[in-house]
Amino acid sequence: MVKTRLRIIGILCCCLQCAWGQEAMSNPEMETAFRQLETRFEERDRTLQEDLKTYLQAFPYTTFKDEVCFMQGVLYAEQGKWKQAAKALEQADFQALSRRHQTDYQFYRGYVNLMLQEYERALTYFSILRSTPSGYTQKAAYYWGYCQYKLRRYDQALPAF
Repeated sequence: MVKTRLRIIGILCCCLQCAWGQEAMSNPEMETAFRQLETRFEERDRTLQEDLKTYLQAFPYTTFKDEVCFMQGVLYAEQGKWKQAAKALEQADFQALSRRHQTDYQFYRGYVNLMLQEYERALTYFSILRSTPSGYTQKAAYYWGYCQYKLRRYDQALPAF
């Protein structure tokens, strides 16, 4: 029922967008649907991944695209689907995310790159997080050291452990 509703709303919004431009996309239905997805994300609803895809299809010009891509990336990462997680997270603009998701985004970007053995890329994110007070500071410092170790920079890795 939610999927059908999203599709109908999406079709209507696409028609409005063609008629009036992208400003028509900031409508209450789009925001309500997003808020429901956001709540389900916080609860880690197991059926959410498909509904996030449906939302992006229904609202291709949504102002919440970055948040939805972030949520997709996190869910893929939590399932161990590293390539899909990387792709989804790369589609999200860090600056456009809510403040509470920005730190999470940096951690997941770093961790996904670590799991894909892209250590230089992972270092970028862990470097920022290890020097910024947050819930990820200690984890980021460890993973930063691990990346340095994998890159054979032992003199830099040792103090992190």
